[in-house]
Amino acid sequence: NQGNLNSFRPVKFLNPDGNLDSTSTSRNHTGYDWNNAGANLHYNWDIDAKGRSVTANLDYNRFFQSMPQNIETTATDADGQPMHDPIERKGKQPNHIDIYAAKIDYTHPLTHNAKVEAGLKSSYVHTDNNSNFFVMDHGNWITDPGNTNHFVYKENVNAAYVNFSKTFKKGWSTQVGLRGEQTTTHTDQLTTDSLNKNSYFELFPNLSLSKTLNPANTISLSYSRRIDRPSYESLNPFIYYVDEYTYRVGNPYLKPQFVNSLELAYTFKQRYTAVLSYAHTNDIMAQVIKQIDSTHTTFQTQDNISKLDNLTLNLGIPVTITKWWSTYNSVMVFYNRYNGIYDGFDLNKGYITFMVNTQQSFTLPRNWKAELSGMYRTSTILGPMELDPMGMISVGVQKSLWDDKASVKLNVQDVLQSMNINGKIDFATLNASTVFHTFRRAANLTFTWNFGNRKVKVTKYKNTGIQQERQRIQTGNSGSGQ
Repeated sequence: NQGNLNSFRPVKFLNPDGNLDSTSTSRNHTGYDWNNAGANLHYNWDIDAKGRSVTANLDYNRFFQSMPQNIETTATDADGQPMHDPIERKGKQPNHIDIYAAKIDYTHPLTHNAKVEAGLKSSYVHTDNNSNFFVMDHGNWITDPGNTNHFVYKENVNAAYVNFSKTFKKGWSTQVGLRGEQTTTHTDQLTTDSLNKNSYFELFPNLSLSKTLNPANTISLSYSRRIDRPSYESLNPFIYYVDEYTYRVGNPYLKPQFVNSLELAYTFKQRYTAVLSYAHTNDIMAQVIKQIDSTHTTFQTQDNISKLDNLTLNLGIPVTITKWWSTYNSVMVFYNRYNGIYDGFDLNKGYITFMVNTQQSFTLPRNWKAELSGMYRTSTILGPMELDPMGMISVGVQKSLWDDKASVKLNVQDVLQSMNINGKIDFATLNASTVFHTFRRAANLTFTWNFGNRKVKVTKYKNTGIQQERQRIQTGNSGSGQ
């Protein structure tokens, strides 16, 4: 994929009376060119008719991204007259990521509707990021030592798990599992000779218990502990400039977050659901905004800011209105409370938020189908930042062709171009507001043609050998739209 981002950023400085003192204007051109390739070797062995089986996966994924950047900044006084020569800066931030993983799983059915599953997995990640920045000095490009850096990150995770599941009489069923992970990481900033090593071992238990009360009612209770590791980009200490006074930077000391969650679920007629859940997160990773008062600069990074307690009630409500009109709706209310330290200051804040999602499906004559979907979320918080309400509407139409062997579909997302994340922060010494455009209005036209013998049995398997590691790759200008 290839693309570019051009921005025009005026920064206004006011005097103590609130009148314009000067303006700094940055013109920023950022390109991105990334490619992602992977290979998987999968093996499945059905040992016997009793259901014993072994599956194995070997995975390799290579990702490369180049982000050349050119930024020119001019400064004018209150009358629009130049204050100094333009400041010109350029740089390249190539990013290489190599991921290797090996995974083997064993399934062993037992008597009396019981089963044991066990497995081993080992993954290795190597990222290499060599940032070179230059500034213009009297007609010559010279190295910018403050922004030139060579960063290498290595990660090795070795894991083992075992699960036991059993179905009892009178509608009871249970599952108990335990996973252990040994993690070793190296972060090395070669330019500054800064090396940080970390090694830790963690256990992740899970437990679930469900009861089918009758054919129409099912209830379940579950507990789990998990780890969420940071994306590779968020660990990279390189600077992405928005303008001379605003930038984004990674945090090589960012730690993973650990989540303990408890969930109570109820299902009625296998259609309607109600889920009440509670989650406690330690060292929560969050996008944070910080500032340097002496230089008037503001920057965005990720940090482990505090503890987060989340209580959520989620209702799933499918409704068949007519033979040609059906709808699925979900209503969610959740309460988030942060408690900890943010940039050296105490953070203790809670907020209740409501969210509604709806999907309307229509079956029309002559093999036509239509879909209307939308979502709306009230105000919420993200750490110390308060986010404004937001919503989005999307529409689509589809027609089946050639006795359902092919179809053509037109979908338009964010029709009203309303998916903007507007937020403000007024905490400690920081007072700022921001607007993120996460989606652009877009139309997608898709043609699908299924050919060949439909009676041929297709073997499907879940490629789980590398999915978690691959999901931590961010491409293009992820999160940089402003």
